[in-house]
Amino acid sequence: MNRKNVILISVAAFLGLCFLLAAIGGLAYFFWPQEKPTPIVVVATLTPTPLPGGPVQVSTPAATPPARATVPPSTPGAVSAPGQPPPSGTILWPIDATMKAHLRQIMQAGQAEGRRTNVFAKIGDSITESMAFLNDYCCGWYDLGPHTELEEVIQYFAAAHVDELEAQMNPYHTSFDRMSLAAESGAHAAYMVEGGADSNLMQEIEAIQPGLAIIMFGTNEAIAGEEVATYKANLKQIVTILKEEGVIPILSTIPDLVPPAEGGERIPAFNQAIKEVALEEQVPLMDYWQALQPLPNKGIDEDGIHPNVFMVGDEYHGADLTPEGLQYGYNVRNKLALEMLAKVKAIVIDDGPPDVGGPTGAVPPTEPPVVSPAEPPVVSPAEPPATSIPAAAGAVRPFPDASDGIHVFNDQLAGGSMTEEQFRFAATHYVGCQKMTRADTRHLRQYNPGFIVLHYRLGLGLGYQEPDDACRPNGNWLHFLEGDEWVREWPGDEVVEEGWLFPWAGQPRVYNCDWGWYVMELNDPGWRAWWSDEVTAQMAANEADGVFADSFSVPNYLGADHYNPPLPDMDAAFEEAWAGRIEDFMAYLQERFGQYYLIPNVGQWTTSRNPTDYSGVDGVMIEGFSEWEPHSPFDLADWQLQMNRILDLTRQDKVIIAQSYLWDPDDVETRLFYLGNYLLVKGRHGYINTDYSMEPEYFPEYDIELGPPLEELPTEVDGYFNAAWGVYSRRYTNGLVLVNPGLDTRSVDLGGTYYLAQPSGGGLVPANGDISAWSVQYSPVNRIELAPNQAAILLNATPQG
Repeated sequence: MNRKNVILISVAAFLGLCFLLAAIGGLAYFFWPQEKPTPIVVVATLTPTPLPGGPVQVSTPAATPPARATVPPSTPGAVSAPGQPPPSGTILWPIDATMKAHLRQIMQAGQAEGRRTNVFAKIGDSITESMAFLNDYCCGWYDLGPHTELEEVIQYFAAAHVDELEAQMNPYHTSFDRMSLAAESGAHAAYMVEGGADSNLMQEIEAIQPGLAIIMFGTNEAIAGEEVATYKANLKQIVTILKEEGVIPILSTIPDLVPPAEGGERIPAFNQAIKEVALEEQVPLMDYWQALQPLPNKGIDEDGIHPNVFMVGDEYHGADLTPEGLQYGYNVRNKLALEMLAKVKAIVIDDGPPDVGGPTGAVPPTEPPVVSPAEPPVVSPAEPPATSIPAAAGAVRPFPDASDGIHVFNDQLAGGSMTEEQFRFAATHYVGCQKMTRADTRHLRQYNPGFIVLHYRLGLGLGYQEPDDACRPNGNWLHFLEGDEWVREWPGDEVVEEGWLFPWAGQPRVYNCDWGWYVMELNDPGWRAWWSDEVTAQMAANEADGVFADSFSVPNYLGADHYNPPLPDMDAAFEEAWAGRIEDFMAYLQERFGQYYLIPNVGQWTTSRNPTDYSGVDGVMIEGFSEWEPHSPFDLADWQLQMNRILDLTRQDKVIIAQSYLWDPDDVETRLFYLGNYLLVKGRHGYINTDYSMEPEYFPEYDIELGPPLEELPTEVDGYFNAAWGVYSRRYTNGLVLVNPGLDTRSVDLGGTYYLAQPSGGGLVPANGDISAWSVQYSPVNRIELAPNQAAILLNATPQG
């Protein structure tokens, strides 16, 4: 199965706890420990003490306008023309020249009234009040992972203290860790403006004099059944007040409500209202909902309401922006908030160049327009050589010839959180990827029109609902991409015919306990026709070049006891019958998918009794290439079997995507082992992906210039075995690759001087797309030792020589 794929306490349910915590709040200041506390993410939280040598107050900017600027009123007709949203899937909406001018006018009016551009207010309900939201950026309690570019914006806002307290242990707070008067559990947008000049919103503005405000309401309104029109009017009133007070509003969509919470079906309407307010009022928006969609359980905690938080032991680490941390809802929200604050600072506060894309038309378009980056330096791909894979399926874009060079086919990219430079990098360093929105596909093709995208669907299953611990379908519905939207995969009980589902052990259907899909009867004519028509329409909607058919193996090879009812662990007749189903279905699809590629995921392909013949498709993905997982090697026989099966398809000129997973991007030994194995079996259409994250990743060894191979592909991998050296080797024009998949260390006398490639750096591509700090050094060697599951890449001469 393709895997690229904190308990928060509700104030409304625990008012008694809130009052108790409020009562002891004063005492907490005198007894709070000096080291970093473990943040308890509750509705009413105690304020942690900054680390020694904490932030220092910075003065309000010296340049004060002579008089308060007039901010246009908030009625739709009085602001700049409302516009269209950017393409669906855009996480941080762009600030174009029109919006920038509007926001700078708000900022200048605020500065005249003493608002501070290095202070922001937090306005919302319990999801905003929680200490998990931005709190730990106050005092150095964070890990930015690869997102080091955010350090500057953190320091900018952490340098200003926003209040003065009598408590001896914690004399002030920053914007990050202040307990906002305008963030309260259970609150609706209407509540924040009750009382006029004495409202919670106005009290917070007067208390800290912010220049910006991050706003998120809607979850409580959705649960309570409030009318969307009423909610929108209240949210708009908050935005109006902030603008009139010289505070730049930043809006955010709200997360899903998932079982056991109720009201989830109302979330899309509330998020649409939020987007409409952002467009009409010309203010920045973070599409938090969209950013959460790829996460497990959509980044929501067990209560179905609040985002979850990354934990290390019993400590909450909401400010951890490593790939591990960004699998959690609050961590993603914190990253988005910092990125939007940095965007507003760069464009509005520092008067930098605006984004080119942005609101320009009506709300909302049926077909979102593609937003073009500023004068994109379109990189023209090399003309497809005559040896490009034949458009056997009449494919839209040919797979490039990979004979010369190392070519990467990435698994999936989180386009909504990528910078423009990361889009540029991905488009010009990858052959393609899968599972992308149409808007992101278009974005990538602005830089490389030949960029290949595959549409993702299960190969022998139909997605239903996520399983619970008892293997019952009680969780979220499974979704896939159609155009720019994630849509439910299960078409409805009224559509699905019982004959479509594979029966077993007296049961009418078989449910996958890991991923929540049903096994389908591939021989059923109705199923075949429905699925192929459905997928063809989706490939067209996504502007994809083909379909990536996931989990397309005999089903018990994915774990016989991972189904309800269980499948046989070993049964030659069962497996032979299923291999026949798969082969017949592939032949049927190849005929129906005339203009599209069919590329199934065949898994690790190390089951020796597997009789399935995949030669009828355009190519395969090997998920679990080279070893079970990092530092868990195959037995030599399994390794040979996988290599031999790949070589068989390589000789048939099929597409081979060799995909492995990496736990640590600094694990150079594992990276080179995967690369060495790829170079052993690479043909004209062989591609590698050493996968670490949904963010763009790259490794400097991909740029090693070995040139084309000098040796023809053998019928079996043992044709590469060098008995004198005890390792497998393959010669290229500019060097050779050595691989040791055995159990013993091998000492290789090379018989001359070669230059050993030693990579430095690699991993997630920086936001600016600059990987110039990564490199490959070359050391002269005439003898080399290869431990088990190691590989070496050697050049005949250094690149400079």
